[in-house]
Amino acid sequence: MHAGQSESKPAIEQSNEAKPSCLHRFLLPSWTHRKRMLRREAWVLVIGSYVALAFAYLWPQDFRNTSQGYVAVSLIAFMVRVFMFHLGLLLALVAVVSLRTRQWRLLASAAPLILVTLGPAAWSFRPKGRPSVSGEAITVTSVNLLMVNRDATGARRDWPTS
Repeated sequence: MHAGQSESKPAIEQSNEAKPSCLHRFLLPSWTHRKRMLRREAWVLVIGSYVALAFAYLWPQDFRNTSQGYVAVSLIAFMVRVFMFHLGLLLALVAVVSLRTRQWRLLASAAPLILVTLGPAAWSFRPKGRPSVSGEAITVTSVNLLMVNRDATGARRDWPTS
């Protein structure tokens, strides 16, 4: 290079490296921006889960009210309760990622929700003792005879007569 020239790029090349458009930044964000967006989305999921679960359990169930609006909102509350386990799995994923990235506040916010959503399912797998049976035992038999089969003699042969 000559002594009088600077080492900067020409003006034409500098304009080619202009800021990307809003659409490009939205569809293909930088990794730093994407991490920030994911963190926001995780917080929206956790806060939205608190709101949705509170709504689902506090919505009054009035079966005499048959207005379309009330039935639609009741259906939404019902669906939140139906998919509560699946919401818990998603929140567990958020908790694992927040643990890995050391987002302690997000982890602490998601932990009670995980207990509420996945706790009942986990509780059902606890070891249970055998129930004590007192009195006379009975045997229950179920036989599928096919709807067109009218002959049930084979199933009745071992039945005790009383």
